[in-house]
Amino acid sequence: MKDTAPPTAAAPACNRLAAGLRELRARTGLSMAALAERTAYSKSSWERYLNGKQLAPRQAVEVLCAMAGEPPGRLMALWELADGEWSGRAGNGPRGPGCLTRARLARGGVAGLSYAVQGSPCAV
Repeated sequence: MKDTAPPTAAAPACNRLAAGLRELRARTGLSMAALAERTAYSKSSWERYLNGKQLAPRQAVEVLCAMAGEPPGRLMALWELADGEWSGRAGNGPRGPGCLTRARLARGGVAGLSYAVQGSPCAV
């Protein structure tokens, strides 16, 4: 799970993914609470995913597509683009304060590597 700063206007795939997820949830007719009851994700997690505050896990996108009867191809392709933006691998995405860059990792030595292995919120 990536927990970084929300996307900006420079992250169009992240914004489109969140909008697509909101549309799918509306299509299901489920409230956030009902969505949480039927999936492995909490109500607060769905709120973050649908409002673009956090990138939804791949599996959450897949399950919402299935619940809405939507073929997953388009949103999964969009998820791949959004994942690149969110993690910074796309080169212009948001990077939160906990993100490790290669330079910060090098300066951190073993401690930096330990942090990266324990689950940095962004790719290095």
